[in-house]
Amino acid sequence: MPLVMAIFEVLSHPAEENDQTAALEKQMLRRSYFSFIQTIASSGMNEVMASQGVENIERVLFTIIQGAVDFPDPVAQKTCFIILSRLVELWGTKTLSSTADS
Repeated sequence: MPLVMAIFEVLSHPAEENDQTAALEKQMLRRSYFSFIQTIASSGMNEVMASQGVENIERVLFTIIQGAVDFPDPVAQKTCFIILSRLVELWGTKTLSSTADS
């Protein structure tokens, strides 16, 4: 997903230690990214993510897990846990129901 790669390319560049503006901008970009993914998962468009290929899904899931665990931002962490919960609900239920049909 080019969007994910572009966002994390920007986030990977370190900001100067004393540059509070850059740190705040990165925090807001990270939150906006997670809100975007949450909107996709919550609005029934999760198949858009599922159709992106295994490598891209893994990258997105990794960023969500990383956001839930690594970043000291409670707002982003909460959003990430909501996303993970919703994806498990959507994809886990689909897997269970298709397994039960077999």
